[in-house]
Amino acid sequence: MQLRPDEKKMLEKMGAAGMKHGECAAMLEMDMMAFKDAMRDPDSEIFKAYAKGYLGAKLKLSESISELAFRGSGPSQKMLHDILSASDIEFDI
Repeated sequence: MQLRPDEKKMLEKMGAAGMKHGECAAMLEMDMMAFKDAMRDPDSEIFKAYAKGYLGAKLKLSESISELAFRGSGPSQKMLHDILSASDIEFDI
């Protein structure tokens, strides 16, 4: 399924907002099952646009939390610790 540039931008915004897949399909006036099928394919344009928005928003939030944590905010330090603890990144040190 090919997206027009305006649809791609809208889907990125909806991903950033964490909208449900069915809501995205409705907003873009797409067949819901076809949309959900595309979301299961990491190579699809739909998956990539949604993921770009979602992950971009997650990055901005993490950056904001990190900045506040490094300035001494106790609640932000706890949030940053939780984010880093939930990460699946491992270092062989």
